[in-house]
Amino acid sequence: MATYQVLFTVTGDLSAEDDVAPWYICSAPYGLKLLGVDLAVKTPCQTVPIIIDIEKSTDGISWASIFGEPYIFGAHDGPENSANLVDNDGPFTESMEGLIIERAAPHAATGTITDVISSTTLTASFGDWDTSTSDQYLITIAGGILPGEYIGIGGTPTVTEINQGDLLRLDIEQAGTAVKGSDLTVSLRVRQ
Repeated sequence: MATYQVLFTVTGDLSAEDDVAPWYICSAPYGLKLLGVDLAVKTPCQTVPIIIDIEKSTDGISWASIFGEPYIFGAHDGPENSANLVDNDGPFTESMEGLIIERAAPHAATGTITDVISSTTLTASFGDWDTSTSDQYLITIAGGILPGEYIGIGGTPTVTEINQGDLLRLDIEQAGTAVKGSDLTVSLRVRQ
C-alpha cells in the first residue's frame, strides 16, 4: 500500500498559537489511516524545542489532538535531571526514543525520552527534574524539533483514522524566544 503525506506549512517566524495553517479536509471516500509525523524548519530555535500538535474535528468547532490524552506517570528517583517514568497503560516502544515530551504542572518542563526500558517504563531527561516519588505528572508525547536541530519527529497518533469530511489543523504549542525558529513544514504520513 502506498503512503501519502498531508502537508502543513508555516512561513516566517513561528509563535505559539492555534490554527496556524490552512485546514486539511479528508476527501478519501473510505478515510485515511494516520501513521506518523515528521517536521522540518529552515531556521532552528536555539533555546527550547519547537512543539506542535495536529488536531482533528468533525464540525470545525470542536477540536481534539490526534496524539490523544496525556499519559499519567509516577516519577521514580533517578539522576538529577532524569527519571524513570511508569505508566501501566503503555505500551512504549523503542521507536519513541528521542521524542519530545511535555510535563505539566506542578513542575512544568520539556524533556526528551532517552530510553524505553519496557512496555510500561521509560527514562526521560529534563533540564529541571523533581525526583519526588510522591508526585504524578501528566506528560504529553508531542511532535517537535529539539533546539539547534532542523528536523524532528512526532509520536505515533493515538487517533489512527480519519473519515471522509473530517478536518485537521496545525497548532504550534511552543516556539523559541530570541530565535523563534522559522519556515516550518509538518508532514503527516497517511495511508488509504
